[in-house]
Amino acid sequence: MKLTIRPIEISDTRALLAFANSLIAEDTFLMLSGKKLTLAQEKKYVRDAVARMKKNEKIHMIALDGDSIVGSADVRRGEKRKAHTGEAGIAVLPSYRGKGLGKQLMRVLIAEGKRMGLRLLMLHCFENNTVALALYKKLGFIECGVLPDAFTYRGQYVGDVTLYKKL
Repeated sequence: MKLTIRPIEISDTRALLAFANSLIAEDTFLMLSGKKLTLAQEKKYVRDAVARMKKNEKIHMIALDGDSIVGSADVRRGEKRKAHTGEAGIAVLPSYRGKGLGKQLMRVLIAEGKRMGLRLLMLHCFENNTVALALYKKLGFIECGVLPDAFTYRGQYVGDVTLYKKL
């Protein structure tokens, strides 16, 4: 699979909106849920993200197959006393799952976290997302706790697993 992975740009707004809305429609293991996002909401997100990237407060990478976004990954730097930490998240379209793209995106995030000068990378995962949990642990993330019933997912309450990796 030959994909391009690069930071987001303002010109990616419409493609990011289509990507996000397809994940919302799927109702997968992401915080994105409910109503579809609007172009205005996505424009604001992308503008803010690009500005934060310029300040070394965030990184947001996308995986492209041609002109289509098939994966997205970001790290958000913590604030104040947590400025040495970053919170990571990834999302991959269904037809690209199980092919190594998630692992590739997480490796990019780990490298970018180091480049940003972070000492600790954290992430949250739905307790029933066993595939993602296995991937994170394979990449050296350590589970440090579960907040029971923290997420609502398809009419049920699901635990929020917190994992971390020292960089």
